[in-house]
Amino acid sequence: MRRDLYRADLVVPSLDAADQQTFVRVNRCHRGLKVDAIIDGLKMFRRFYHGLIWLEVMLVKGINDSPEHLVLLRRAVADIRPDRVHLNTVVRPPAERRAKPLSEDDLEQVRKLFGPGAEIAESPIRRPRARLRRIWAGSPDRAIVELVRNRPATLKDMERSLGIPAEQLRSALNRLTRRRKGRPARVERVEFWGKVFYEAGPA
Repeated sequence: MRRDLYRADLVVPSLDAADQQTFVRVNRCHRGLKVDAIIDGLKMFRRFYHGLIWLEVMLVKGINDSPEHLVLLRRAVADIRPDRVHLNTVVRPPAERRAKPLSEDDLEQVRKLFGPGAEIAESPIRRPRARLRRIWAGSPDRAIVELVRNRPATLKDMERSLGIPAEQLRSALNRLTRRRKGRPARVERVEFWGKVFYEAGPA
């Protein structure tokens, strides 16, 4: 598996913690996964891989953002030697509602701590990067449901991802968020960090 990746131009792994206790709290992972083994694996991969590594770090307020842990995480990242470090935080409704994002100022302090090569990928008030726009030719209802099954999305996210006009999206969302004859809605409306998101309803 590792050798198969040696031919890739770019690899984007994630590392959200530098000790096992924090790793479990952030990722809710299988108990067989050990963060030390993951870090060692990334270090070994870097030794033999000659392409680009962009390491993603998801930061959750009160979980993995303490100064002590960030110092440990910075050391682990330095040992891995990625070409870039992308700092993320909670910007969409999470599976665990208690998960909170870091502020823009906090993210900037972390970026400075990690030094050159680190950048803030997403924050609660940072505008998303422009993405390639595609046009959805089928049913808008189906397009919306398929999109929010993967991740919660705002109306703007849907416009940008699906290429469907906002008015048409609103009309479809009105249908999809409506409960009929005791059946749950196919899409649910959720407010998070001052924004309205839509996510898949119960199966």
